[in-house]
Amino acid sequence: MKELYEGDTRARWLFAQKLPDRAVRYRLSPYVLMEDVEGHYFLKNTFHGQVLELDGREWEALSNLREGKGSDGKKACLSWEQIEGLGFEVLVREAFLVAEGLDDYAQYRSRIEFLRKLDRQDGLAAYTIFPTTACNARCVYCFEKGFVAETMTKETADRLIGFIAETGSPKGVRFRWFGGEPLVKAGLISYICRGVAGRGVEYSSEIVTNATLLTPEMADEAVKTWHLKRAQVSLDGAAADYTARKQYINPSRHNYERAMEAIGLLKERGVKLLLRCNFDRENLPGLRGFADDLYARFGGSEDVAVEFAVLFQEYDKEDFESLHEELHPLNEYVRSLGFKAARRFGQIKSVRTYLCAAEKIGSSIVIDPKGKIYGCEHLPEGGCCGDIFTGIEDEAAVTADIGAPARDECRECCFLPICTPFYKNSCPAFTEKCRELRRLQERQLLKECLDM
Repeated sequence: MKELYEGDTRARWLFAQKLPDRAVRYRLSPYVLMEDVEGHYFLKNTFHGQVLELDGREWEALSNLREGKGSDGKKACLSWEQIEGLGFEVLVREAFLVAEGLDDYAQYRSRIEFLRKLDRQDGLAAYTIFPTTACNARCVYCFEKGFVAETMTKETADRLIGFIAETGSPKGVRFRWFGGEPLVKAGLISYICRGVAGRGVEYSSEIVTNATLLTPEMADEAVKTWHLKRAQVSLDGAAADYTARKQYINPSRHNYERAMEAIGLLKERGVKLLLRCNFDRENLPGLRGFADDLYARFGGSEDVAVEFAVLFQEYDKEDFESLHEELHPLNEYVRSLGFKAARRFGQIKSVRTYLCAAEKIGSSIVIDPKGKIYGCEHLPEGGCCGDIFTGIEDEAAVTADIGAPARDECRECCFLPICTPFYKNSCPAFTEKCRELRRLQERQLLKECLDM
């Protein structure tokens, strides 16, 4: 066997069995993913992220262990002598194989809580802010379709400035401008940034935008006043697909070419760019041509990454798996052009102790145009836990599912460490095909391991 990816060495140290008990029998951990990908045999510990490639003999032995049962009907185990004979000592040391009587879920909970304590900091570190839910586009897939457009008032912005000064981390804060289309209220973003700067707050900004409202002057302001470091620009493929799917209110002014010009403005000013393209069966045929166009305009820049993502609305359709399989060849093609292909589910340098913003309400919050506080940027109904005027009032209600133990059917799921314990209870991104989706995501990662 050989190591393809080392994962999180800190988490590996926590789980490592430095002095294995030779008198104990060992079984496969439930948090181990075994995948045969194009004739390559992979073993991944989903908690600490280490990826190993096995040979055929090793794969067969572990497959038999995974499928086998002991005489008592419990999971099959190996003695230490068998482990030595197979050369599997490293799998014990790295917690791929664990002691027969171990409570896997209890150990996982204790380890993740320990890591969360290590990562804890004073104050809020991140604010996702909706200056408005209004937008100059009407994307056919928008999750905010049907929302009543709201825009933050100056009075709310003034209170927001004070709230950030009172609650922000002394180490500095990060703003993520979201919407709607946040550039609809670019002036308000500047007003808030100047206000927090005047209160002595250190900050930087990111933005999620379609970028078509950006002007050279606004780009200068974004770098100078917003301290804009990163921008995610939402795209929908080549020009014809983009036009059909964005459905701008004023397409003569806001269109594909304006988006490309805006990307160039940000690139020239040193802003790191993630060009995210959502796709389904309709725009899939044109994506390689779209990538060619991006290369002609922005190729060779390390500050520009390209990400393809299957539309969430496709998750529960019958052909979702075959559609998701298109991701790897698309990423390969983007890399062949010289772009950095963003890996949304890519290699981790450290364990994500919190899998989404909703779990981090003590350090990361979402604020809507009225000043209401949420844990999730989808602004789920019933997910409000207070406002910037009175503070976080009902955190317990919002986090009840988050802090609760995982459901029984999830406790021995190999994807638990890369999922959220409340996913099946109240996550707005939940799909009934959760295991199928995560397996597809992990197979995508394992294919990329081969390309490294």
